[in-house]
Parts: sequence; structure tokens; C-alpha cells
Amino acid sequence: MSDDSRNVPKLRFHGFTDAWTKRELGEVATIYDGPHATPTKTESGPWYLSISSLVNGHLDFSLSAHISEDDLPLWSRRVSPSPGDTLFSYETRIGEAGYWDFDEPAALGRRMGLLRPSESIDPWFLTFVYLGSSFQEVIKEHTIQGGTVERIPIADMSNWLVTIPALAEQGEIVDLMRTLDDLIAANERKCDHLRQLKRGYLQQLFPAPGSTTPRLRCPGFEDPWKQRRLGDLGTAFTGLSGKTKEDFGHGDAEFITYMNVFSNPLATIDGTERVEIDSRQSEVKYGDVLFTTSSETPEEVGMSSVWLGNRENVYLNSFCFGWRPLVGIDPHFFAFMLRSSVVRNKLVFLAQGISRYNISKSKVMEMLIPVPSIEEQRQVGRLFTDLDRIIALHQRKCEHLRQLKRAYLQKMFV
Repeated sequence: MSDDSRNVPKLRFHGFTDAWTKRELGEVATIYDGPHATPTKTESGPWYLSISSLVNGHLDFSLSAHISEDDLPLWSRRVSPSPGDTLFSYETRIGEAGYWDFDEPAALGRRMGLLRPSESIDPWFLTFVYLGSSFQEVIKEHTIQGGTVERIPIADMSNWLVTIPALAEQGEIVDLMRTLDDLIAANERKCDHLRQLKRGYLQQLFPAPGSTTPRLRCPGFEDPWKQRRLGDLGTAFTGLSGKTKEDFGHGDAEFITYMNVFSNPLATIDGTERVEIDSRQSEVKYGDVLFTTSSETPEEVGMSSVWLGNRENVYLNSFCFGWRPLVGIDPHFFAFMLRSSVVRNKLVFLAQGISRYNISKSKVMEMLIPVPSIEEQRQVGRLFTDLDRIIALHQRKCEHLRQLKRAYLQKMFV
């Protein structure tokens, strides 16, 4: 721990004791802004970098566009990004920045600025300084509110103060921050790969329309799957009824929220809110399947979730209905089978409405679903549950690393 009055960070590497130096931003970087109009965008060609492509200190090219080779000289006449530049937003997405590390032609978008570092500052360190909590406070201090749009006066930025150490200490900090970024990116790639694998399994581990067997099966299973009416396998029940807003937010009972059902094949146990105990309501039990009844688009109607909680006095929100199996089923299998494309397509077909879409509980009970033996159900359910567990593990790792990076951005910069 060091004395902040000497312009030193709270946390620093061993061997560095000198105070950091206050400099005007214009001394350590040249500041440019992009064009003030929008060009014609094309399917391919040089990158046209919009402020929406700035994500967590990097550039997400999936959120950028292209312009033609012929238009590039016009739209990059002020400046064209070079490797080592820091790109930032000076309007609407205030505080966002990203490092440009590509030796290829590109043009800045509207509301996009650029910092070109001098020899006195490490290019990556400049990006991390911009994202650090101290400089973010400087940005907030100078932000101008114009109606519903926030902006920073890019013409004044050269006078803003930054505090920097010697190049050797800059390099140590950059190495640490980039290592964290690499670890975050590796875990994000792993998550993306596992999500793609899961999407593939959701297509291949359940029979296609008109088929009685899936394209891909767990070893040892050959019998055809049966098409069963959902209503023949269990009974439906309604969500909360007869309630007003005064009934919610307190009480010794709880209800499963709409978003919990909508977002999770397996409902999260803590995704509930408080309500008073009411013996007239249907309680949700372990293994119950929950369906949303309405949405703004047909593709989002009838989203399903399975409840694996064992608590008493748990109800279902009024915008969903439940289904309780009366025969032996594997709840994990049903959780993912009902989210497979073959079943989702059937549910979307049942959606009715114009500006808002609804689904009939009775129609859902008539729906045919593919059901294998209980042994195969357990195998398939276990596979998807394990995949989700591994995805969640990598997501937690990513969030932990992001929190660690945020802490370092706060404590390792002045």
C-alpha cells in the first residue's frame, strides 16, 4: 500500500517506487475525430468502425460494417487507424475504448475518436489508462448532456490530465492486463464452442419431423422413439390468479418469475419473488414443466422450463402455466427436449395474435412430443446437464477474470 498523495497507485509491481508523472493528454497522444457523416455501407471492403464495435477494451468486428475501396480515401481523409491507436467513443457510448492492432485499411465511424500515442507512452498502456477508473472519472467530469445524448468535447481533451509511470513500469502493467485479456478470451471461446456443440446436439439428439429415431444417439440404444400427447403423460395447472400488485413483494410464499421460465431450460432455484401464502393457488413441485403463455413474437411463445426445487409454498407467475407428469420421466431430458428445434417449431406454430402472441394451454396438451425409453432419457438429459454445467463454469471464470481486471484498472493506475 502506497501514499496516493505522491501520485503512486495503491498496487504496483515490486521494484518500482518512483512517483508517477502528471501529463496533459495532448503531450502523450495526438487526438483525432472521425467523419461527421455516414457513408454508404457495403457487404465487403475496408472496415467502417462504429462505436457499437467497442466492447471491453477491444473491437468486435461482428458489430462493424464495410465501405467500398473507392470511398475509403474520402472517409479516412482525417485519419486512418494504425496499429497501436486507441479508438474511443466521444458521443452516446461515453467511456468505451478499444485497441486497434490491425495493419489493414479502415475508416472511423461517426462519434468515434482516435488517440495516437507518442514515444513516451506504451500504446497498450494508453488504452488501459483510458479504461482505468481514474480517467473514467475525468471523462464523467467533462461529459456534456445535450438532450438525450451525452458527449465529450473532443477539442478540449488535449488539456485533460493523465498520470503515467516510466516505460518499464508501463510494460509490466501491460503484460499483466493483456494476460488477463487472453485468459478471458480463451474462456469466452470455450463457451462459444460449447454453445455451438449444444446447439448441434439439440438438432441431432432428437428425431426430425417424420422420423422415429434421432440422427445421433447415445451408445446402446436402437429402439424407435414414440410420439406421445403431452396431455396423456400429465396434467396442466395454472399460474397465480386473483392477485393485485399489493399482494407481491412480501409474504412467506414465493413465485417463479416469468423471466426465470423464459431464460432457463432448468429454472434457477433462486429466481423467485415473494408473495403471501394462498392455499387456493397451485403449488409447483419437483419435476413440473413450466410454459410461458405470451410474448411479443411467436418465436418466443411457449418457452419451457423445468423446476427442480423441493420447497413448499412455491407458485407460478400468472403469465405462465404448468404441466405435471403422471408417468415416469427424466426431468433433465424434458427440459432440453422441449427446447429442441423440432418441439420449438411446433410451439411457434401454435402461437396466435397480431401485436402480442399467445398460446393455448389446451393446444399444448394436444401436442405430440418424441419420447424414448426412460434409460435413454436419462443419458440424453445427463449429457445436456453436463454441457450446461461446463458452460456455466467457464462463464464464472470469465466473470471472475473481468472482476479481477476491473480491480486492477482501479488499483494499478493513478
